[in-house]
Amino acid sequence: MQHRILRWLRLVMGVASIAIGATHLVAGSASVPGECFADATVDSRERFYGAIFLGYGVAWCTRLNGPRPQAPEVR
Repeated sequence: MQHRILRWLRLVMGVASIAIGATHLVAGSASVPGECFADATVDSRERFYGAIFLGYGVAWCTRLNGPRPQAPEVR
């Protein structure tokens, strides 16, 4: 039961991160409230953060079926 809950939480976290990252990557500074009239530097920064966040979400999703660490490895 606990493993299924953690698996769903990992999936939700991954999908949410991918959606947020894709929004920032596509929309740039327009995706941030109050920054829609920003210059190219701010737009580039937001797109960079979007790409990083999208990769973070992909990492969460690819870890869904990975091996679980044993208790002695974690401690």
